[in-house]
Amino acid sequence: RLAKSITAFTQSCTKMAAKNVGKAVIDFANLASLVPKTARAEFNSLRAQYAALQNTLASLPAEPSAVDWSFYKNAIRTNVYVDQVKAAHDGRKFVYPEDKLGATITAEQQAMAKQISEQRADADVKIASKEAELNKLLSEKPIDQVTVDEYLAARPELRKTIREELAQGNYN
Repeated sequence: RLAKSITAFTQSCTKMAAKNVGKAVIDFANLASLVPKTARAEFNSLRAQYAALQNTLASLPAEPSAVDWSFYKNAIRTNVYVDQVKAAHDGRKFVYPEDKLGATITAEQQAMAKQISEQRADADVKIASKEAELNKLLSEKPIDQVTVDEYLAARPELRKTIREELAQGNYN
């Protein structure tokens, strides 16, 4: 019975420690805008799993229940064993692993953010160029209403190329 109580207590301490780990906040609204439509089902599944885990963690107490050592001293004849278990219990500590990758991840994240902003700036320039090209095409007369002279007047480099080919006797 003592072993079961200690096991239960250890599990509650583990759950309590897990509660501290689960305090990270994820901005699902922002992430949803970055997820392609083809992956939305998987994203929503992940979001549901995260919510279920958060609910489980929220239902756990912040602190474990205190051990009633007097109950065990009265229930077990050899108090030395209870004292040993109490000493082991009181000497326990939860050691979180040292963060060895946090700085690397942060540096990579910053480099990626810089690369993304550069690519976004390049994309904005290309978009502006293509929009200008589109506006130019939309402002032209329909092709069935344009004469050859008007078409060549708008494209002097094409007129020059055609004249050079004709001068060389190339009529294709």
